[in-house]
Amino acid sequence: MAILEITPLIGCSNVCEYCPQTTLIKQYKEKCSNDKEMSLEQFKKYISTIPTDVDMHFTGYVEPLLATDAPYMIEHAYLKGHDVLLNTTLMGLTPELWDRFLYNVIFKAIHIHLPSGSYEEMIGVKKPTEYYTHEGKEYKI
Repeated sequence: MAILEITPLIGCSNVCEYCPQTTLIKQYKEKCSNDKEMSLEQFKKYISTIPTDVDMHFTGYVEPLLATDAPYMIEHAYLKGHDVLLNTTLMGLTPELWDRFLYNVIFKAIHIHLPSGSYEEMIGVKKPTEYYTHEGKEYKI
C-alpha cells in the first residue's frame, strides 16, 4: 500500500517531547519559501496526478487541523477517492468541523495523540494554570 504523508503547516504549538520541530523548521527555512501553510489550491495541484490507490495521511510534525484549509484538503482527498487517515491531538477540531467530517468523510483511521508519560507537551494549553503536590513532587494540571 502506498501512502503520501501530508504536512499542511510548518510549526506546531503542541511541543510534543519526541517531535523534531526545531530540526524541521530549520530545514524548511533553509530550503523552502517563507509560506508556512499549504493552501487548498496548492494541495489540489500537488495531488492532481497522484493515483487514488495512494492513501493520504494527514499527519507529519504538526497538528494538521491547525492549518486553515486542512479540513477542505481532507474532504477533497476523500472525495477524489483516496483513503484518508488523520493523526490529531484534536486541537483545531470544533463541533461544527466534527459534524462536517461525519457527513462528508469516512476515515480509514483517526489516531488521537495524547500527552506522553512526562506530560511535557502543551496540547491545548498555553501555560499550566494550576499545580498540585503529591508525596513531595509538584505536578502541573
